[in-house]
Amino acid sequence: MADIHIMYQAPVLWGTPLKAGTRTPKIGNKSITIEQDLENADTGGLYASGEVIAVAFDYTTRKTMSVPDEWRRKILKFEEG
Repeated sequence: MADIHIMYQAPVLWGTPLKAGTRTPKIGNKSITIEQDLENADTGGLYASGEVIAVAFDYTTRKTMSVPDEWRRKILKFEEG
């Protein structure tokens, strides 16, 4: 993880029906931006949203690397639903 931001909008009370969503708006050369939302499943009211910037990392060489094409294909397939 290179960067994480979470914006809390409202408290969640016990028993509230929740819906979590994730999308990937950007795949760069070495990084992937992931956005997430937590909403009330009945009303759509927003409780929290966040953004994560993840960096592709090779643990063998201990260096950043380009986002592999296989990752790109799998993410795009997931996004298409």
